[in-house]
Amino acid sequence: VSLVTLLHDRRQRFKATTGLSIRETPRDTTFCTHAIQQTDLFIVQDAQADRRFSNNPLVLHDPNIRSYAGAPLITSDGAAPGTLCVVDYAPRDLSDVQKEALRALSHQIVTLLELIKTRNTIAEITHSSQQREQALRESEQLKSRIIEGSPDCIKVIDLEGRLLSMNAGGMITLEVCDFVPPKNSSWIDFWSGPDREAAAAAGVS
Repeated sequence: VSLVTLLHDRRQRFKATTGLSIRETPRDTTFCTHAIQQTDLFIVQDAQADRRFSNNPLVLHDPNIRSYAGAPLITSDGAAPGTLCVVDYAPRDLSDVQKEALRALSHQIVTLLELIKTRNTIAEITHSSQQREQALRESEQLKSRIIEGSPDCIKVIDLEGRLLSMNAGGMITLEVCDFVPPKNSSWIDFWSGPDREAAAAAGVS
């Protein structure tokens, strides 16, 4: 039996399995709880002869585990969320070649897990960015509707006082039917007499 396990607060869940039909077990009965506390392989050659596991329900009952070898999945930040492990129904030890293979495979699994985590993080950032862009667009649309719906004269002029845009209320106030001719003209030129000074002051503010 081979398993890729991830341990949670109370459960051990199998993310990939070969030779075992169950998908999870209680964490307090798992061999992997011991394995993730190691920096290298954790090997139990005969669980029935090991006092730590001789009364374990996974040893005494289905699936009747007798031997276990697990490699902790140690991530780049030093955490060990699970294991790659192999178990058997008879006492067994691993050869040096098998131990190296288990280590190498565990490193590959960690790489894949971190790639998945990175991909998910990028997806979350992209989604968040899209949400912000949508909110900004909606805000701009709302602002445009408020400006266009206002009966007040709302204008945009550049630093030299040239008229760049004007809302519908302003065009009605100034009796402008087509904005193209007055565009880029001086805002001050729309006024005369005392109103010219007020317009100049309003343009500066």
